[in-house]
Amino acid sequence: MQIKKGIFPKFSQVIVLLAETPAFVKPMEIEKYTEEGKTTVLECMASGSPKPKLEWLKDGEPLILTERHFFTAEYQLLIIVQTEPSDAGRSVEIL
Repeated sequence: MQIKKGIFPKFSQVIVLLAETPAFVKPMEIEKYTEEGKTTVLECMASGSPKPKLEWLKDGEPLILTERHFFTAEYQLLIIVQTEPSDAGRSVEIL
């Protein structure tokens, strides 16, 4: 490489950001029936760019996690172990 006095290579940086509106990949089940004592899985499959942050609500309030409630797959699956009647309610996911 030969460098000449007073001449520097010009560099340009191009950043391309592609935004994709959050969307549900698979509609959430409107009603989910289970049995007491069984494991229940609720799905919220969503996509977007940047990746959407999911928040789960139960009866309009943020879901309180317990030793029986946990998330997996980046909050896209809510797993309830040993389902109890107190788990019943309206669960909603928001993007």
